[in-house]
Amino acid sequence: MPDDPEKALSIIFRSTDMRLSTVERPGLFIRPAISAGILRAFSRDEWVLAREEHWRKFMTELNKVGAGKVFEAMKEMEVDQLMSKCLDRAKLVLAS
Repeated sequence: MPDDPEKALSIIFRSTDMRLSTVERPGLFIRPAISAGILRAFSRDEWVLAREEHWRKFMTELNKVGAGKVFEAMKEMEVDQLMSKCLDRAKLVLAS
């Protein structure tokens, strides 16, 4: 998990919808490699937190790109690269 638990909690509980999309999603936040990667991505790129449609699209892209991946077997850098790819795809889709 992130080095700053208070920041992580402020991200997760930013809105009811975000909490529902993360914490209350079975199988997602019980997997530390995924949840930590999501929180790092959200911490690094303010775009994703600027509007609900941004992080919703990010989560959609994560479902597409991350399907079938064994995040627990990936290095932190690989998880972060995958999260960056999801962010880039979300931005591209919403820009078009």
